[in-house]
Amino acid sequence: MKTASRKQPQLLLHGRISHNVLATLAASASRSIEEVGEQFSSMHSETWGWSSESESQPSYHQNNKYLFSTSDTGKHLVWASQNYFVILALDETKKEFKVVGQGSGCFQEGERITAVLCLPFFMPSANNGQIFVILGYNTGYIRIFTEIGNLRISQLLDISPILDIKLRTANIPTFSLPASVQSSSQKTSHQSFVEIDEEITILFEGGKVVSIDGKSLWTILRICISSGNIGISDSPPTTGGSTSFAYKKWRFEDNEAVLDVVSCGPSYNATSHILDQSYSSSATTALFPFQATARYITVGSNPMLSYYATTDSSRPFILAVSSMVASKVTSAVFSLAKTLLTATGTIPGVDGGSSMANIAPATSIPLVLSLKDANRKITKIIMSPAAADGKYQLAALTDSLGRVTLLDVEEGEIIAMFKGIRNAQCGWVETMDDESESEEDSIKTSPERKKRATCKRITLFLVIYSPIRGVVEIHHMRHGTRVGNFSIGQGWNLITTASAPLGTSMAAGLSFYERGGRRGCRNAGLAKCFLISPQGEIKRVHVPFECAIK
Repeated sequence: MKTASRKQPQLLLHGRISHNVLATLAASASRSIEEVGEQFSSMHSETWGWSSESESQPSYHQNNKYLFSTSDTGKHLVWASQNYFVILALDETKKEFKVVGQGSGCFQEGERITAVLCLPFFMPSANNGQIFVILGYNTGYIRIFTEIGNLRISQLLDISPILDIKLRTANIPTFSLPASVQSSSQKTSHQSFVEIDEEITILFEGGKVVSIDGKSLWTILRICISSGNIGISDSPPTTGGSTSFAYKKWRFEDNEAVLDVVSCGPSYNATSHILDQSYSSSATTALFPFQATARYITVGSNPMLSYYATTDSSRPFILAVSSMVASKVTSAVFSLAKTLLTATGTIPGVDGGSSMANIAPATSIPLVLSLKDANRKITKIIMSPAAADGKYQLAALTDSLGRVTLLDVEEGEIIAMFKGIRNAQCGWVETMDDESESEEDSIKTSPERKKRATCKRITLFLVIYSPIRGVVEIHHMRHGTRVGNFSIGQGWNLITTASAPLGTSMAAGLSFYERGGRRGCRNAGLAKCFLISPQGEIKRVHVPFECAIK
């Protein structure tokens, strides 16, 4: 029976959040920022574990809207209310999440947190697990905090409220190729991999999107880490220096309301292929221009699904002057930043902070394809991890009529539709073939056998949580065969992880995918799903590879 259960999907305990943290978060929705901060400070020296008393654990209020985001490994969790956020780190031995940072960033009257992203950060020759936290506000500000809650960057990019913040990073999609093929194209693959772009996508109310160049932001954040800057406390912005990152700003035309967006990046024909042409898919889609430099898919109402793309490459990135940088970063450090960022343009000097006069206008991006349904609006789009050919192949769409639609992104084809799931929450889980040899066995394997070995296979599953019915369903992709079904009750929240940290497209980022000596296998950065209960229990959705075979 135990052997059979291991081949079935499971909800495994990942960690717990202490009841005093839950109580404070629930109170933060109705209390002032100062009161909440004082409570967290007074509890700072306590042990953040479960109470030994027999009292039942409290739950966070269901009538309040909370925002969640997790790192790529699931070891960090950001939990935010409208005016406060908490950063938690997992103690894997005790399976408990402990508070490592908190803050607000709400400096103006009526300012609220409207979007959150736990940003995993790759540092070469450093321990994994470094994160930053990006928060979006209804004032249009984005603010970037360290793991302990110190403010690093505060930038006004638009005066409209921020609806969502997403990360698009590079993946090495070579896990399905034989090792011999990979070794023959290793040099080419590495060179092309470095050229892949990374991006932070920020959606504003009113159909505007800002795409921050990931490499320039990575450079700035790495300088902050390398400088040993401990940051400043959560206080109103002051000008302590200047730093810049590159971004572009677009406006989606012919759309009544844009509720969510994903970036597909530039066309694969417009950039270098990750793999040799002989092993890459030669098929191209007619939905996007052949030489598109930016591609987006939006969902909302009238139309409910839209494809946007542009071939415009003449407009340079707009360089933003940060109105908040920590005062202890020396001018020499910023001189280094300017040197590293010369590829994207000239960095402007200090102007005393952001103002409406410094907000760049949005450029209209052409509509390529749209799908309209006057009676329906699509509320969320959740993109799958990269497929073996390097494309973001699938997307899950949730709508106002209780349906989850599975979309082939490149072909614009609806593959499957799941009905009767109102307010559905979706995520992705990737599973690696466990039948391949372990890391210990791999070390003992002869070189000849290693050459003949093939890379581990990875399969994809869609996880759907119905909050009304309290049911979790797991479907094997691509055709939606259901392989798992759990009844967990109401009040849970489903979150999915990013596939890889920011910075994996850098020259040293290839090492992120080479852990354990398995070159060419994407054994790191697999997508994961977690379920958070009202009582603070966090479970990981585990799906064995055998479910795909079955």
